[in-house]
Amino acid sequence: MSGEKRVYTLGPETYRVSTEPPVSEYAAGPTPRRDVNSLPQRRRRRWDLWLTISLLVLLAAASVTASVLAVLLTYAFNACGSGACSRDVMNIGVWVSLTAPWIAFVIALALSIVLLIVRRLAFWVPLAAFVLVVGLWNVGAFIVWAGAVGA
Repeated sequence: MSGEKRVYTLGPETYRVSTEPPVSEYAAGPTPRRDVNSLPQRRRRRWDLWLTISLLVLLAAASVTASVLAVLLTYAFNACGSGACSRDVMNIGVWVSLTAPWIAFVIALALSIVLLIVRRLAFWVPLAAFVLVVGLWNVGAFIVWAGAVGA
């Protein structure tokens, strides 16, 4: 220790403002877990349940209607004379119009059930799926039209 001064400083945890002794985070023990049963339960909305069920039934009817109309799209093949149409593209369009509404219905049904179980609003799912069914059927019809027009 020739001519060098040593300075000792204290850490910021020693500068207390309160009069209570500091508590280490390890001294307090593990953090208590929340009990699932003590959480407030969401109320079941009966109007949402009944509205969702009735909209799902209407969505199933719309899917049946879309399937019947997709089968009627096969009449577009009659417009093809000696091969002026692309039959492969038309087949893809018919299959899109036939299957896409049912895929949308199954997804909407599963999502609605999950939302009803966790007690969230679910009536919007069949409404959105109805828009999806109409849109996908129109995409399939457009594909059929594109196959009938183009060679």
